[in-house]
Amino acid sequence: MPRPFPLLDDSVFTSSGYKRSTKRVGPDLEDACLCGSRRRTRSCHATAAGRWIVSEPPPLLNDARTGYAHPECFGQAGADCSDKISREHWISANIHRQLHIDGKAPMLSGAPWLHGASKSVGTKALASKILCERHNNALSPLDSIAGQFFQAVRDMQLSLASTTAPFLGPADDHFLLLSGPRLQLWLLKLVLGGVASRSFGAAGTPLKSVRTQPGVALHDILWRGALFPNRWGLHARRHRVDPKGTPESIGVINQTIDDEVCGATVQFGALNLNLGLGVPENSATVQPASYRFDRPSTDVQKYIALAWPEDGHEPISYSNLG
Repeated sequence: MPRPFPLLDDSVFTSSGYKRSTKRVGPDLEDACLCGSRRRTRSCHATAAGRWIVSEPPPLLNDARTGYAHPECFGQAGADCSDKISREHWISANIHRQLHIDGKAPMLSGAPWLHGASKSVGTKALASKILCERHNNALSPLDSIAGQFFQAVRDMQLSLASTTAPFLGPADDHFLLLSGPRLQLWLLKLVLGGVASRSFGAAGTPLKSVRTQPGVALHDILWRGALFPNRWGLHARRHRVDPKGTPESIGVINQTIDDEVCGATVQFGALNLNLGLGVPENSATVQPASYRFDRPSTDVQKYIALAWPEDGHEPISYSNLG
């Protein structure tokens, strides 16, 4: 009987106060899988070694191409546009709304129009007419997943950093499971949208193009299910945790080669999400299996599992958040 992988394609599953595994971080693999399949976790989305797997998700667009390239759409190279342009938030609007604290918009840094400052930026400031309606509507599943991911990461970090919580233990455990390929695609959407909206730059000057290689069509990777080249995509590198960084602010740093964007880092408290449009340095962990947040001297699990189509991915840990 095949594993019911598609249940995870466009969904995020979360649990707290779960029965822990006695052998590894996360829920007991003998319990029912969070995806709702009613099968044991180790027979569904987890391997016996505790890694998480999912089938390659279907393309965001799988019907016939329209043959039209809208001149204002950043997906125009695929000749698959509709005739109406729409406003697209290069940082998804639902992420921005969910990160509001007491009605105040989150802080943003890194865009050239901020001139090196970190400022509270409203949702409307992140929208530009850079996508046709067809391409924009197809991105909705990615925006939904990213919104739930960032909200959970914020809650995890705030909980661990709290100095007023009387107790941090099993009752405060938090486990999140989502599709790694979908999160990876959302980062690609952010890079392409950031360049198209002139929100990526160097020395205060917007950058106008994304670096790639012959035969690599980024629009087909994003919308049509083409695969990233080997070792491209989401990766993690060793970095110092910024003590001033909080999960109430988003920093975006673009990587460049010859004035072209070749990747980006999204900083969110202790977490760095890196997307590389090329092979990263050898020390990088490509397509990490999980992100784990720890606070010394506490008995608590804050754990995000990324499921990938193959086994063998390595975990990432962040500590000293207290």
